[in-house]
Amino acid sequence: MKISAYFAARFLIVGIVAATQVVPALAQQKDTLPQITAYQEERPVWDKSAGFGPVPKNLQAIGDAECQKVKFDRAVGYSKRTLNPDGKTFEKGGFMCQNDPKSNS
Repeated sequence: MKISAYFAARFLIVGIVAATQVVPALAQQKDTLPQITAYQEERPVWDKSAGFGPVPKNLQAIGDAECQKVKFDRAVGYSKRTLNPDGKTFEKGGFMCQNDPKSNS
């Protein structure tokens, strides 16, 4: 029985150490996710634009359509994990939008 208690205690300690390393990493990750911080003329304004990567080819048409809903021409960035103004994660990620230079929108 002493051996079982030893391994259980050892497992618990390893679990606690792992949790103390993972939880801050998750909190830090949330701090770096792009978040909608405001709306200007009904258009979302993202912070942390560096958190966006290129739009995957299979999502370009969807992104363009989403951007056009809020009066932008096209999607120029995509992030798999983004936050709404309340800090909750968008399930499908988010697109950074832009107007084409020739556009007067």
